Amino acid sequence: SAPDGSAAELVYVAYNRVRFLADMEGTFVVNLVVSDGELSSDPASATITVISARTAVIDGLNETVYLINEMPPQYFRNIRLRGVITNTLGEIMRRIDNANRAADAGAYLSAYNLLQRNVLPRVDGCTKYGRPDNTDWILHCPSQRTIYLLVLDTMRQLRTMF
Repeated sequence: SAPDGSAAELVYVAYNRVRFLADMEGTFVVNLVVSDGELSSDPASATITVISARTAVIDGLNETVYLINEMPPQYFRNIRLRGVITNTLGEIMRRIDNANRAADAGAYLSAYNLLQRNVLPRVDGCTKYGRPDNTDWILHCPSQRTIYLLVLDTMRQLRTMF
């Protein structure tokens, strides 16, 4: 099954491989039955949820904010920095959310630049040096590395949008 209006399809690639080509966001259910011409297996189903790159970026940023807000105060150089970083991430989400749905490359580039200039340098010491550096706002290395990787992943996704 597919969302109304979808023309998504399974495309034969080679031998025993197919590729699913989605044409819109939504939930798709694919059923597989194997047959030798005489006997057939019971159907096996897979549910595929397709989201836009924009939705994936917003979801990733929301997850990052959630994780930062769950950190104990002692994980921060100064507890007020928790608010600064989450407010910056909130501003990035607003820029993306206000972007033209048709693809406002400038808004995505602006969001990328904010992450690169204002967030990434504040969470990179543990990854670069094995310990927090003087510019890091999160001092707990395991937590900092998690946020660093989420920010890098968000930046990677944003690069595909401008």
